[in-house]
Amino acid sequence: MVALIHNRLSKAVHMHVISIGILGIMGRMGQAISGLIQKDPQFQLIGGTLNPESNHIIHETSLCLSTSPDLIFEKSDILIDFTNPETLIKHLNLSKIYNKPIVIGTTGLTKNHHDFIDEAATTIPILYAPNMSLGINLLHALVEKTASILGPQFDIEILEKHHNQKIDAPSGTALSLGQAAAKGRNVNFENQSVLNWVNHPKRKENEIGFAVQRGGDMAGEHIVSFFGPQERIELSHSASSRQVLAYGALKAASWIYQKKPGQYSMMDVLNLK
Repeated sequence: MVALIHNRLSKAVHMHVISIGILGIMGRMGQAISGLIQKDPQFQLIGGTLNPESNHIIHETSLCLSTSPDLIFEKSDILIDFTNPETLIKHLNLSKIYNKPIVIGTTGLTKNHHDFIDEAATTIPILYAPNMSLGINLLHALVEKTASILGPQFDIEILEKHHNQKIDAPSGTALSLGQAAAKGRNVNFENQSVLNWVNHPKRKENEIGFAVQRGGDMAGEHIVSFFGPQERIELSHSASSRQVLAYGALKAASWIYQKKPGQYSMMDVLNLK
C-alpha cells in the first residue's frame, strides 16, 4: 500500500502542467476556454492576444495579455486559436517559427487557408476542427456510416441553427457534416452540395442540401436528415452553451501535446478513424 501511494505521488509530482496561450482570449470562445483552464490543474493559462480595437477593460494582471502574439507563442506549450480567418496564416507562421503545436477552431476558412494548414503541418502538429464538441464529432462518424448504408435512394438535408451574431453560413460544422455524408456515399462534395435551393432545378441523386437559421443567442444545433421512400431518419446534435466546445478544445490540446508534426482532427482524439 505504501509503495502504491508513493508511485501515485511520484506521478503527480512529475506530471507536466501544459501551458496554454489563447489567441483571441477576450472573444466568446476565448473566455469560455480560459475559464475552464483555470479550474483544471493539468493546464496553466499563460495569457492571450487582444484585439487592438477591443474596448474590454482588463483587471487581471498575472496573465500575459498583448495585441502582439509573439510573447504568447514564446511562453506557451500549445496555442488555441478561435480568432478569424484573416489572422490564421499569421498565427500558423508564428507556430512554425516558435515550433509550437496549435489547436484551430476558427471557421469560415477558404481553400487557401486549408492549403496553408497542410503546408504548416509538415513541420508542426496542428489539430483543426470546425467544431470541437465531442458529440458533434461522434455525429460525423454516424453520418458517414448512415450515408454509406442507406445509399442514394435517401436524400440528404442538413439544417443548422446558430445565434444571430454568427458570420459564416452554412456553418463550418454543417459543411463538414456534408463532407462526411459525401465520403460515406463516395461522391465529390463540391459537385454534390447545394447551398441554396432557390431557382435550383429538380433534385438529382446524391445531392446534399443545406438550410440555415439565425436568431437569438442559441449556441448551435445541427440536424442531418435522410429522406427515403416511406421513411425518414434524423441524426441531430444540440449544444446548450459554448462550454462543450471549450471542453473539447482542451481535450484536443492535451491530446496533441508532444505529438509529431502532422494534421490531426477530433476524430483522431476520439479514435473514430
